[in-house]
Amino acid sequence: MSLKRWIPPQLSKYIALQKVRRKFPNHRIMSGSVSTEIELGQSCWINYDVHIGKSVKLGDYSYVNKGAIIASGEIGKYCSIGAYSFIGLDEHPLNHFSTSPFTYQNQSWDSFTAPPVIGHDVWIGSTAVILQGVRVGTGAVIGAGAIVTKDVPPYAIVGGNPAKIIRYRFSEKKRRALLESEWWNQPQEELARFIQKLEGEEA
Repeated sequence: MSLKRWIPPQLSKYIALQKVRRKFPNHRIMSGSVSTEIELGQSCWINYDVHIGKSVKLGDYSYVNKGAIIASGEIGKYCSIGAYSFIGLDEHPLNHFSTSPFTYQNQSWDSFTAPPVIGHDVWIGSTAVILQGVRVGTGAVIGAGAIVTKDVPPYAIVGGNPAKIIRYRFSEKKRRALLESEWWNQPQEELARFIQKLEGEEA
């Protein structure tokens, strides 16, 4: 007989949280619903009630706000993921005779054929949804409540259902310069100086 069924839910969550914090001591983690098999960069922040699956990669200095669910995907550095957003959730098969999971129970819910790939410095608004197979370019902004079904170019601002490009954050010249600079790979202690220099060159 498993003892887990007799553990109060709050105590179970506390135990899970301590387990995650021991695995990732240099991060600010407030949720116990984070797999210890994920890959974290430096100094990530994961807020309360966040669920992250074991196949997820989260880059340096990225944060995930309250209630978000990230089932799969690779997320770059300096990303800001809004509250109650949904990224890379599993999808029901359309070629099966039924879409009910009770008819294909042998399929693993941890098997993802096309996890989304999200670049660096991406801001994902609250309640946004990013589907399987989508690539979001560096510097993009996903509007609150947007449903992203197709790739998003770097530094594009998108919104709506399905999400469409509203405008770009910068001129084509500045977008190209930012991508070529790869500023997100700079050491933290040099980052402010590097960005100031880059902006001076673009002025």
